[in-house]
Amino acid sequence: MDDKLLGYVIFICSLLGIACYFYLVFLSPWFLLTIQVSVFVAVAGILAIITWLGYTLVTTPSPSPLEDFDEELSTEEKVEENA
Repeated sequence: MDDKLLGYVIFICSLLGIACYFYLVFLSPWFLLTIQVSVFVAVAGILAIITWLGYTLVTTPSPSPLEDFDEELSTEEKVEENA
């Protein structure tokens, strides 16, 4: 698919989405439900991102201390000097 055609499709679909959301919030009898669902999806999305960050922090191993890194560098420098 051509990039311009894809751009037009995204553009038109987003305008239709805005029009549908406008109708649901301001003109339909389901405005309260629409707002409730929108707010729930937004809050759930933010909390899902925070959950993912917490999971990543829990499952990622801790980095080695800088002292160990300095020792590794000094041993590598000694090996290079001897070579």
